[in-house]
Amino acid sequence: MHDFIFDRKGVFYVPIEKIADTEEFELEFIDFGLDRMEKSDDERFLFTLC
Repeated sequence: MHDFIFDRKGVFYVPIEKIADTEEFELEFIDFGLDRMEKSDDERFLFTLC
């Protein structure tokens, strides 16, 4: 109904120890519409907003 007002976004929490190369990970997510990637406050997870 209000799809024209809001963009659908997804948030992914990924344990940092599961990522071999964070730059490659970020580039891969950019291809799928990554808006922002940040570390959690305790630096255990990267979260992405796509």
